[in-house]
Amino acid sequence: MSNTNQFKTLATLFDQQLALGQQLLELLQQEREALDQRNSEQVRKLTEQKNDLIPRLTTLGAQQNELLQQNTLATDSTGLTQFINRAPQAVKDHLLKHQHQLSQLLGQCKDINTSNGIIIAASRQSAETALAILRGQVGGNHAVYGASGEQLSYDKANPLGKA
Repeated sequence: MSNTNQFKTLATLFDQQLALGQQLLELLQQEREALDQRNSEQVRKLTEQKNDLIPRLTTLGAQQNELLQQNTLATDSTGLTQFINRAPQAVKDHLLKHQHQLSQLLGQCKDINTSNGIIIAASRQSAETALAILRGQVGGNHAVYGASGEQLSYDKANPLGKA
């Protein structure tokens, strides 16, 4: 494949990655809203949609890596930049712009995904704590109080399931 065709291929890969990345960002934002609303059914649907997008993005990344390997370059950002720098100036400017946009977009996706993960972990911990209380398995630094307000030892605390 000629260099001109390889640069066109990279531009096409960037365009496809940007389109899929934008879809992923929108799904992550929708997931955040669903998490805030505690809409587990919507979160499940969005997770399925994200799981459909991820392999497609992975395939595009693999194709990009193959292009770099064909040019005996590293399959990292340094190798990608080296490849882009080989392009004619007009093509180079276009590719660098798209590389920057893609990097920013994927950074946004990563940030929102991390935030969503924190929300999910906190919700899970809260649910586990509530279930432990219901089962009478309260431990750690949580105090348990009786009907008259006195602090009870954990072995005297009755689970709600026995009430």
